Amino acid sequence: MSSIPRFDNSSEREKLASLRQEWVQAVRDGDSDRLSNLTAEDVTAVLKDGRCVSGKDALRAALQHIFSLYDVERKCLTADVTIRDNWAIELDEMDSIITPVNSGMQVRAHVKTVTVYGRQRDGNWKVVRLLELLD
Repeated sequence: MSSIPRFDNSSEREKLASLRQEWVQAVRDGDSDRLSNLTAEDVTAVLKDGRCVSGKDALRAALQHIFSLYDVERKCLTADVTIRDNWAIELDEMDSIITPVNSGMQVRAHVKTVTVYGRQRDGNWKVVRLLELLD
C-alpha cells in the first residue's frame, strides 16, 4: 500500500495555473521577492542566457539584477502540465517583450520554459527547477 497521498488532479491543475499566473504577474511587476516566495529553498534555474543559479537567495539576486536592467512583459501562449504524485512538470510557450530600462527600445522574444514544481509538506506547490529556452 502506497504512503503517497492521492490528490484530485483537476484541483491540483488549478493550483498550478494560479501559481503560473502569480509568477507571470510578478515578472511583469519586476518583483523578485514575490518570485522568490514562489520557489523552494533549493531551487535551481537555468536562465535564457545559459547561467545556472542555485538557491532561493541566488535566484532572487539574479532576478533583482535583471529587473534593474529590463522591464519584462510575458504572455503565456500554451501550458502543458503533467502531474505525478508530489511532482509536476510544465512546458510553456510565452511571448515576451523586453524593454531596457535606459533606452525604451523593445525586443520581442519567444520563450519556452520547463518548470518543475514540487508539492511541499503543507500541500502547496513551489518552483523547484526552471529552464528557460529562447527560440
